[in-house]
Amino acid sequence: MIDRTIKALQALAESGATEGERRAAENALAGIETVASPAVDIAALAGKAYYFGAWGGPGHYLFSPSGNSGSRSVGPWRRLDEIDGMLTPKRDRAHGADAIHHRDGWTAWAMHDYSQDHRGGSNSVLFSPGTHDRATMQAIAEVAFPSIVRRILTYDDSVNGGQSR
Repeated sequence: MIDRTIKALQALAESGATEGERRAAENALAGIETVASPAVDIAALAGKAYYFGAWGGPGHYLFSPSGNSGSRSVGPWRRLDEIDGMLTPKRDRAHGADAIHHRDGWTAWAMHDYSQDHRGGSNSVLFSPGTHDRATMQAIAEVAFPSIVRRILTYDDSVNGGQSR
C-alpha cells in the first residue's frame, strides 16, 4: 500500500499538476520517507532468535533455532523466572492471547500457548534483537521456528474444553 502511495505521489509531483498539487505531493512524500521503517532482514534476525516454551513435550525451556537448549538467559532477560509466565497478558489467559515487550534493544513476543503443554499458565515467548511489532515478530518466528508457529496457530483449545486456562 505504501509503495503504491509513494509511486502515485511521485507521479503527481513529476506530472503537469499545478504548483500547489506538486508541492503537496512532495511534502507527503517527505513525510512518508520520514516515518517509513527500513527493511527488516527477517532471515538474519531468525538466526538470532530464541524461543522459550514447550518443544517436544511438557516443560518450558529456552531454545535456539537449531533446537539447542540449555541457555538460561536471552538478551536483557537474565533469568528464566523473568520470562516464564511473566510476559504474557495477565487478564486474558486464552490460547494465543499475546503481548509485545521491548527491553534494551530486544523484543519479546509472549503468548498463552496450550498447544503442547495443556497445563494452565503454559506460554511461549519469541525473542529477537531489535525493536519490532507483532507482524515482524511473527515473520521472524515463522522462519526461525516454523513447526512451533504452525502448532500454536493451528491449535484448537476447544479440544480440551478450554480447560487449559
